[in-house]
Amino acid sequence: DVWLRERRKEVPVALEDRLRADAEEREAERERLRAEEESRIRQEKEAAEAEEKRRAEEEEAERCRKVDDERRKKEEEEAEKRRKEEEQERKRKEEEEERRKEEEADQKRKEEEAEAERKKQEEENRLRREAEEAEQRRKDEEEAERR
Repeated sequence: DVWLRERRKEVPVALEDRLRADAEEREAERERLRAEEESRIRQEKEAAEAEEKRRAEEEEAERCRKVDDERRKKEEEEAEKRRKEEEQERKRKEEEEERRKEEEADQKRKEEEAEAERKKQEEENRLRREAEEAEQRRKDEEEAERR
């Protein structure tokens, strides 16, 4: 009888212990699930942040590439412009030098023609003087013979 009464007291205590243990297990399971969910959310957030950082780095790299491409294109255009200007300046100098040589050649030709004309005039004058002198001698001789 005493044993039965003691057993009846133990049953509710055992049941209470069992219910408490079940509740603790459920609470531990809820805590584990909450921790897993927090971990999943944290990992997703980290992955999203990493993806955003990667995308931002790619965008920055692309922007840098575009800036470099534009700078390189501008430098190439400026170099081409300088090359064309230098080519035009070289041609201008060549043409100027050619004109100068032609002018020098024209001047030399004119000087040579003037010298040739002067010599021709001198020769004509000399021949005319000689002819006049010869004519004068002939006249003087005829005059002398007449006398």
